[in-house]
Amino acid sequence: MGGQVSYGRFPFSFTVSVGNETSGESNNDPGISLATVEAQQFVADDIDDGTPEGSAKADAYMREQVAAGVFNQSAIDRGNSTIARETDTTAPKESGPMAVDCEEIHRGFTLSTRLTPNTTLGDFINKLPILPNNKLSAVPPQMGLKPDEIVCNLASLCKNVWEPIKTKYPNAVMTNNLRTGGNIGAGPHGTGQATDLQFNRTSGGSISPSDYFAIAQWIRDNVKFDQLLLEYHTARGPLVAWIHLSIYAGTGKRVNSASRVLTFMNHRLHSTGLSNLAN
Repeated sequence: MGGQVSYGRFPFSFTVSVGNETSGESNNDPGISLATVEAQQFVADDIDDGTPEGSAKADAYMREQVAAGVFNQSAIDRGNSTIARETDTTAPKESGPMAVDCEEIHRGFTLSTRLTPNTTLGDFINKLPILPNNKLSAVPPQMGLKPDEIVCNLASLCKNVWEPIKTKYPNAVMTNNLRTGGNIGAGPHGTGQATDLQFNRTSGGSISPSDYFAIAQWIRDNVKFDQLLLEYHTARGPLVAWIHLSIYAGTGKRVNSASRVLTFMNHRLHSTGLSNLAN
């Protein structure tokens, strides 16, 4: 993809309800950029699982979005024709055990329950996700799991993925983790196993999409995960990048070993391993 991509700021307003309390917030933080706001539409980020069925579902989803006027076909075609500027097919290490002690969670939990010593459930599903439509005040039973099983997955996700990455990259932004209802998507977001991350510059605004490749390499080599997806998107014009990560701690979805590290473009599998598509 030739030419410069402009990353302008895109303020938004939202309302969050927790119990009987409702708060509104107008966010003009320069750290909230166009790239982050664009991620609101990425509910299908794991729909293509590398199978013919997954590929067909991804194609159908993209056609629906184009027909609805949400996505632009010429922008999709431009992104899909991108040739990787660099690739890395290094195999990820075996993650080792990712389960955490969930005895307290299984006895009962509230938004004040600690997933880790540093993070409560309320922090993780309401305070930390940057996208308003993914700020939650409850955990429902869904996708075959009970609420406490989902919260246990969230605890593992927080300990094994979010906190190590946030320590290494303080400007990491969690766009979402748990999704409910029609916003679940195709996979582990509905079971509390997955999160999507973007990254800001220290001076404010999103990092360049080209910077995600090196971050994904570090995560692959230093973080426990079940699946790492380096994702790119052009369907609404500008090139946008983010990283999808999932864990497996005994319940929910588990990927096969060949699909642990993948690169996506426009919701479609581009390549096994990591590819820098930000040309």
